[in-house]
Amino acid sequence: MVYSSCMLALNQDKKFLLSTVSNARRIVLSSSDLLSSKKDGCQLFTNMATTTTTTNGGKPPCIVGNYNKTPPNYVPKLARISTWWKYAPPPPHHQNLQNKKAFTTASTATPKKSTKKKKSTKPKKVTTLSLTSKKRHGNKITMVTAYDYPSAVHVDRAGIDIVLVGDSCAMVELGFETTQPITLDEMIHHCKAVKRGAPNRPLLVGDMPLGSYEYEDSDVALRNAYRMLKDGGMDAVKLEGGSAARANTTKKLVEGGVAVMGHVGLTPQAISVIGGFRAQGRTATRARSLLDEAMRLQDAGAFAIVLECVPANVAKVITDTLEIPTIGIGAGAGTSGQVLVFHDMLGMLSHPHHEEFVPKFCKRYARVGHYITKGLEEFRHDVEQGDFPSEEYSPYVMTEEEKEAFDLLLAKDEEDRRTKHDETIKKLTEADEYEQLSLYGDKDK
Repeated sequence: MVYSSCMLALNQDKKFLLSTVSNARRIVLSSSDLLSSKKDGCQLFTNMATTTTTTNGGKPPCIVGNYNKTPPNYVPKLARISTWWKYAPPPPHHQNLQNKKAFTTASTATPKKSTKKKKSTKPKKVTTLSLTSKKRHGNKITMVTAYDYPSAVHVDRAGIDIVLVGDSCAMVELGFETTQPITLDEMIHHCKAVKRGAPNRPLLVGDMPLGSYEYEDSDVALRNAYRMLKDGGMDAVKLEGGSAARANTTKKLVEGGVAVMGHVGLTPQAISVIGGFRAQGRTATRARSLLDEAMRLQDAGAFAIVLECVPANVAKVITDTLEIPTIGIGAGAGTSGQVLVFHDMLGMLSHPHHEEFVPKFCKRYARVGHYITKGLEEFRHDVEQGDFPSEEYSPYVMTEEEKEAFDLLLAKDEEDRRTKHDETIKKLTEADEYEQLSLYGDKDK
């Protein structure tokens, strides 16, 4: 409500006039009411009489009077009336308008975009630090070998922590009897394939093959380790052995920015020295030396150590002594984690009548080799019997018009093609008979 400028006057009948210009109404208030009433300002305002015709001869509202006769307590009373408008609740129709405006604003307002960041569904990358954290919190670590794109994809999908491109590739992939023959270039070739199959989540570790890091000049090992990382796409490398010389090489690589995983116990690259694939640490002296080797590698900066083919109690002592995690293979359940060869654990080379290259400590979680052999035998049978491919597996066809056009093209040189065909058969038949001749009698039969 808007009030115009007001003037106060006291007439002869001791009446006060309070005029406003809103709605052309005049408010007349008795001075006796203002001076003697003890009611609240809100009640005083409700007792006011309004009129526009009874005074001032029907003229527009105005205020006349003598300012000198204004009672001393009048201004505070008027102030009470003015203050009431500031704190009084709005009339019902005004409240309804406010509600309607609020509803309209809420219904037409553009919803604000949430500034809260959505949680990423992408799995976190496994790192050397996260492996140490796993050991500290008592969570087991998993590691499986992979040597090509398909195996890397399967291992990654299974959520395995570490993918090891092991030099065991020489035996299970390339057919060698030991791991010694594989070269650095061949290892890098397989590392690249594994990197493409598991590019993001697992920690990728590549075996440094025999002859790539044992030199007294540790710069050779560093150069080859760089190749494993830059060319092969690995996150870390693995070295076998825990001697003082191997610890120095480990320290050199770590200082050069290469993460190193150690390996003690049975070290397959050294089978020429240890006399074959034999368990290690079964005597007190040898067990103690394994502990010293592991501690030496930890001091050199290795982030983890593989314990292969050692007694379970020895592996547990080493694990409890070290701050870095241990990965066991044929070393009992007391290690920080376990590793198995992909082909061994899935029975890739298994056959109903024989088993090849399967260590005693390896649990076979599948008999994939059985199903592979069965599938290949069924394929051979279907092809030989003419059952494959059937129409179901021959989806590409020509229209009838194209078939007729093709037949016409064939008819143009049918005689020439038949002549060439007969000549070719004659040559092949003569060559076959020549190969079947016995040059030395029955000895060649």
